[in-house]
Amino acid sequence: MDDFASGAVVRILLRGMTARGLAAPCALPDGARVSIEQKRLVIAHISRSGGLSLVFTLAQQIERIVGEPLYSAFASARDPHDLLVRWQRLERYVHSRHCVRVVACSAAELVLEHAARSDTPPLPEESAAVLGVWVGALRLLGTQDLHVEVGGQAIFGANAPGKWHDTAAQHWRIRWTASTAQSSATWGRSTMEGLAPWPWPEPAAALATWLAGLLAESPCVADAAKALRMSRRTLQRKLAAAGVGFGELRAEVRVRVAAVWLAQATLPLPEIGFLCGYADQAHFTREFTRLAGLPPARFRATALGY
Repeated sequence: MDDFASGAVVRILLRGMTARGLAAPCALPDGARVSIEQKRLVIAHISRSGGLSLVFTLAQQIERIVGEPLYSAFASARDPHDLLVRWQRLERYVHSRHCVRVVACSAAELVLEHAARSDTPPLPEESAAVLGVWVGALRLLGTQDLHVEVGGQAIFGANAPGKWHDTAAQHWRIRWTASTAQSSATWGRSTMEGLAPWPWPEPAAALATWLAGLLAESPCVADAAKALRMSRRTLQRKLAAAGVGFGELRAEVRVRVAAVWLAQATLPLPEIGFLCGYADQAHFTREFTRLAGLPPARFRATALGY
């Protein structure tokens, strides 16, 4: 898929290759997007060097993109189920040609399939890379007793040999006992200094501050009420007294946070839209233009003096 998620995965893999002293088949991409050809070139080169096991191992090292907003969005997931929700929202946002489908789900187990949305299935190397990123994120979340099977064979966890059958790369079973994750959403909170004072009275202002740090999770009014320790009906009544609805306030917060990110030249537009909770790039462009008066790209050009 030609998107910023692929760009992050390619950077993880290339930096991992360099750390192991392996020759990289291409330069480290500066931008967020890479072509499908470039991604497949990298994973094929790694596979020739060490098979799917090496692709899987290198892709786990997501700390190699620490500081990137996408890293924080996944590293701040509450638990494996929340990570799944975030990953699937990313797939929808970028209109990915491949997706992670749920076959079965329980409190401490996920049975997943890495499948195609159309007729072209993912390459085994692509499935190995995606699962590697997943395992890397789960380890960051403090997931305990993590055990991963691919095609019925253990490839991660206690006593796992770590060897792959190439034909079974798309079918995963992930088990764990507990997760010690605490959602931090550091990417959102780091923007707070760049936001102007909220134009609403309490508790709307407190809600805006809470939303600004959690946009990547797409919080709903029920989540907000729980966070503010009041019933949903009470929150809605107080917001009405402040002259703003939950949806209107969330839309305004999204635009304000996006504007702060747009003023930084290093962050690509698609990544900003995803991290601010928009459904896809078209939704980001439409809503930002409606509330800010300019499309995101023109707003950035104006802010940076292009």
